[in-house]
Order: sequence, then structure tokens, then C-alpha cells
Amino acid sequence: MGLSMSTRLENRHTEPIVVRAKKNGFPIDEFNVTIQPGTSVHVYYSDLGIEYNYSQPHVLAFPEGQENQGQTVVLTSAVRSSEVIVFGFENGLVTVKPIKGKFLPRIG
Repeated sequence: MGLSMSTRLENRHTEPIVVRAKKNGFPIDEFNVTIQPGTSVHVYYSDLGIEYNYSQPHVLAFPEGQENQGQTVVLTSAVRSSEVIVFGFENGLVTVKPIKGKFLPRIG
């Protein structure tokens, strides 16, 4: 595995939030995380497999157990270019706030 950009996903909602990537309708196992309230996890852009396949994946965020409700699309470019992505919840939808950061500390 080569170098990849690390992004911290932070949950500021009071319930767990699932962040899942899919490509061609199938989940990408390496990019499927549940973030507990008040915690964060690190993900890597390379886990999306974009550089190996021209089929563009999409990333969804939703409250745990509500995959068919309240889904929000997270741009793969935000995963690549943000140091932190903060998730919240408002008006029945997961909110997404990408925060830019320093480049070098994110290489993993």
C-alpha cells in the first residue's frame, strides 16, 4: 500500500452515525464505519479505491439503523481534501461540515 490521505470523521450527534461507501451498488468493506457519539475515527482516501477503478464510489452518512432515512451524501473530494469532517444532525438529516487542514500531517 502506498501513501494516502487520512481524514478524521467526527460525530457531534447524540446517536451513532454510519459512514459507508458504495461502488456499483455494493458496499466497500474498507470504508464502512460506525462513529459513536462524541468520538471520531480516521479513514483513508485510498480505501475508496478510486485510483484503481474509474467507477466513482459514493459515500453516505446516516444515523445507525436508519439507512433508508436521513441519508446525506459526502463528496469523495471532501474525504480527500479535508482534515476533519464533522457530522451532526438537523431537520431529520445528517449534516456534514468539512474542515480543511494541513497537508503533511495527514499523509499516512
